[in-house]
Amino acid sequence: MLLLVAFVVCFCQTGASAAASKYVLAPDQGDAIAEIMGRGAPLPDRCRFTGGAIELDQARVFYACDAAEIVLLLRPVAAIGWNAGAPKGLTLEVVAGAPPAALLRALESRVAERGSSLAWVSTTTPPQDLPWGLSIVAVVFCAFLWWHVFPAPITLVRAAGIVALAFVVGHSVPPLGAPDNLTLMRWGVLAVGCLYWLAATGAFGFAGVGRSDWVGLVPVAVGLLLREGVALHSVQEIEIRFVSLAIDKHSFVYPFLQLVYLPIAPDPHRLTMHLNGVLGAFACGFAYLFVRRRMQSRAAGVLAGLFLALHPAVARMAPTDGPDSLMLSSWFFGMALLASPPRSPWPLAGGALLVTAAATMRVEGAVYLLGSLLMSNPAVLLSSLRRHGKAGLAIGVVCAALIALHLALFLPANVNNVPTLPSLAALLNPETLLGRPYAACLVVGVLSPLLTGGWLGPGLFAASLLALAPVVEVVGPVTLHRLVPAMALQALLAGVGVYAVLVSWSRSGTVRSLMVTVGAALAAIVTIQNARILTVPYSFNQEYSLVRDNLAPAGGVRSDCALLTVPPPRDDGIHDFAQVLPGMRVLDCRNEDCLGAARSDECVYYVRAAPCYLHQDGVPGECRNDGRWASGGACLVEACQLLERQLALELVESREVGLVETFVDHGGRYPRSATLGLFRVVGVRGR
Repeated sequence: MLLLVAFVVCFCQTGASAAASKYVLAPDQGDAIAEIMGRGAPLPDRCRFTGGAIELDQARVFYACDAAEIVLLLRPVAAIGWNAGAPKGLTLEVVAGAPPAALLRALESRVAERGSSLAWVSTTTPPQDLPWGLSIVAVVFCAFLWWHVFPAPITLVRAAGIVALAFVVGHSVPPLGAPDNLTLMRWGVLAVGCLYWLAATGAFGFAGVGRSDWVGLVPVAVGLLLREGVALHSVQEIEIRFVSLAIDKHSFVYPFLQLVYLPIAPDPHRLTMHLNGVLGAFACGFAYLFVRRRMQSRAAGVLAGLFLALHPAVARMAPTDGPDSLMLSSWFFGMALLASPPRSPWPLAGGALLVTAAATMRVEGAVYLLGSLLMSNPAVLLSSLRRHGKAGLAIGVVCAALIALHLALFLPANVNNVPTLPSLAALLNPETLLGRPYAACLVVGVLSPLLTGGWLGPGLFAASLLALAPVVEVVGPVTLHRLVPAMALQALLAGVGVYAVLVSWSRSGTVRSLMVTVGAALAAIVTIQNARILTVPYSFNQEYSLVRDNLAPAGGVRSDCALLTVPPPRDDGIHDFAQVLPGMRVLDCRNEDCLGAARSDECVYYVRAAPCYLHQDGVPGECRNDGRWASGGACLVEACQLLERQLALELVESREVGLVETFVDHGGRYPRSATLGLFRVVGVRGR
């Protein structure tokens, strides 16, 4: 409550303060600028528009007047470069050549008439008093925790962490695309950071962990070994998810947590992958806690944790840039807290908040809440609500508000992306990835009430169907991340199934330990059979690594350079290399003047990515399976062919990739394999 009051006071004090804002041109304004500057229009003195390029808060425009080349710079007037309003005025500056006076007058007239139609994106510097405000409120909040909530020495650790979070968040540089009122975003980042810090330091409890629960570290160790030692660290999919904006397209919790360490990490990309790998391992320990609490059996918890740790597809998606590991850790730890005895309201509050946070990791995550109810112990949950009615009501209102905010922010932008609901056969096909032995474990898990009397198995099965229903499509690398929640629940279900057989076999401790070993071996066999999932380098992984290794060594992006790209028309390759190389100017050669950039004296690179091999009408018959013509050249689409003919290129690195196995639903539009490449642009041919 104190934190909420402090937020309102601080927001009211700083919301109207003069936050200095800088506006840059939105990256999709190429066509609008070209229309303003006379593309296709008759211009004086036989001049014609030949191209242009957006450079953050200005645009470089090229003209040909007979044989003369003219370069102009379109930019906001100096007086409004940094203020609270988007630029309303623009000026033209001659960069090269001697433009006719009539041309300048005509262009200035067009800019005056149409310049206000341009779209600008705001970046904001924080009000100078905000960092200290955050720190002061954090200290007061920590004092409140010490005296009234957690009067124990560990509170000093929690307090120090919260103050450190406030200091880092308050002094960090805002990301590109941050909201005009930076106060709200900073409080959101601080709130998310505090939630996970308090959960990690035991403010909500640890679900009754005792010394005998050391066996729960076994799944954590196995999961850590597989995720950090074997699985390929790479991007999750074609929509790169490293933070470059304040809010992701699916979630605000995940990017807010990234913004906690983004300002202090030397290489946030690398750190995110390793942090997610570790979180993915901890998710296996939290799964142990949850199942152990629900089944009242450590053996059941260990088996569930091991099946999750060894699930090859879940392990493959863990050390990436996606939110899967954070989602599973939040979900299973929250469920373990909700299954704890209702001695205090804090496990109830922490569990509900963590489960809600997990549900806001993806746009369809609201269905996870219903799945959580199906997996919970109704008797324990109702007992907690009866005993702590006021606290339960308050936390219910907060969680409902968070879910409503999540849906309001992200559902409208994704409503057209919801696939057609699959057939029942697709939902009930557990052997799509992992084979019949695993499917048999799932079937036994569903029938486990007949052997154990507990209803967790059917609850896990129903929850996995709920998680799978909105997103199941053709199973392939580009869609695999959407199935992670369902696959994780199936892994727990498989562990419950093996445990059910164990109980029916014998109640002897020795035999039961032997059966746990047999169950772990079965999980390992399933992993070995599907081991290729862990390490196969898909096309989008290779594209990311290709440009990142060469243009951002050790995390330092070559911001003095530009990268020329030919992006895909749809979801057929990495959407935006600007997220791979934040700070570098990335040009879309379908809509921007890449030749103009190549003519400049700056450092310029070109990446030949998978979309260069995407033939919408089908791969030509003359194109071989390796993506090359019989004559030896790469069989590229017209846009890439034309660009590579016009540019003088020097190869930096090339990589062979399998396109058919990456885009399994390619419909014959890709050759089976191809050569990706990164090139240094050394000039324009014919000059």
